[in-house]
Amino acid sequence: MDAHPVMVAIATVSDANNTLFMLLSFSNVFRQYHRVIKCNCKL
Repeated sequence: MDAHPVMVAIATVSDANNTLFMLLSFSNVFRQYHRVIKCNCKL
C-alpha cells in the first residue's frame, strides 16, 4: 500500500512542529539558565 500524499504531508508538518517546539523549549530553558548564571556572576 502506498502512503497517501496528504498523510505524508501531515506527518512531515507535525514532525517539523515537534522539532520547532523542542527548539523553543530548549531556548527557554537556556534563557532561564543564562539569567541564573548572570545573577550568580553579579554576587
